[in-house]
Amino acid sequence: MSKKYISMLFVFSLFSISTYIFSLKYGNIENIKYVYNSDELKCKFSISNISEKNDKYEVLVYYPITENKELNKKINENINKYIENFKNNITEGANRLIIKFDNFENNNYTSFVFNVSMQKNTSHTIDYAFAYNLDNEKNKIITIDNLLNSGYNIAKIKDSILNELKEKESIKKYGNLDEIKKYINDDKEKYTNFYFTKNEIVFFFNPGKISPNVAGILYVPIQIDKIKQ
Repeated sequence: MSKKYISMLFVFSLFSISTYIFSLKYGNIENIKYVYNSDELKCKFSISNISEKNDKYEVLVYYPITENKELNKKINENINKYIENFKNNITEGANRLIIKFDNFENNNYTSFVFNVSMQKNTSHTIDYAFAYNLDNEKNKIITIDNLLNSGYNIAKIKDSILNELKEKESIKKYGNLDEIKKYINDDKEKYTNFYFTKNEIVFFFNPGKISPNVAGILYVPIQIDKIKQ
């Protein structure tokens, strides 16, 4: 068997596996449950969905149901706000609301990150994001106040975010760095949107907060050890 044939076979196998995982994650609800309902997850949850479709709009929502009732309530309240706002602003043409989520875990925290895609007419789509974080040991929702009380430094958070934003192509193209510097300050309320990955904390800013809508959601990953006291 030639090396060229082996290489082609390997690439095809990777493509097939990736396609299968993608179809599981974004296919029907039973397939999505299959991907997420793993015994290896620190935070156990099931998945539910909302699906509505008529001649005016389409709504498709996937969301987790966890063992934390407070978290479930907050997720439902936020999702319902997006659905209500969407239905109250129906326009001519295609109207579509899709909400999906990703799940991230490390030794200390579990994060649920929601992507909200809202389409008005055939060409105008805006994405938003929101997230919730749980302390794995205490099964408690984590906020920016909890971070600051556990050794995270607001000045280091601010400086790290500014340094990362300066290098983003979308900021260079669409943003105003002077205005961003005015917004990114020592006010902790500016940093309420965040989630954890294995070694990083990712702060994010929805369209219109620190840059025009065209720049999209701005995600700012920072190494955790860089922003601790």
